[in-house]
Amino acid sequence: MPRRPEPNHEALRHELSRLRAEKRLTYDKLAELTGLSRTVLINLEHGTTRGSLDTWHRVAHGLGVPLGSLMDQLCHGHRPPS
Repeated sequence: MPRRPEPNHEALRHELSRLRAEKRLTYDKLAELTGLSRTVLINLEHGTTRGSLDTWHRVAHGLGVPLGSLMDQLCHGHRPPS
């Protein structure tokens, strides 16, 4: 049986960091846009916590990007199925 790839949580958190910087959003501003606490956002970006789908949905809306574009990062580096 083929080994299934693990989700690339590192790529997801790096994308959050990249988008936040690109949009010049402070943690406080993103917290205001998402309704999440500053601490939750810091923990997501630093990999201390992974967050729920609801949390990432709120982050995507706060960043103004589709949720799918963030979730695509979980497959970053995976080979396509053959």
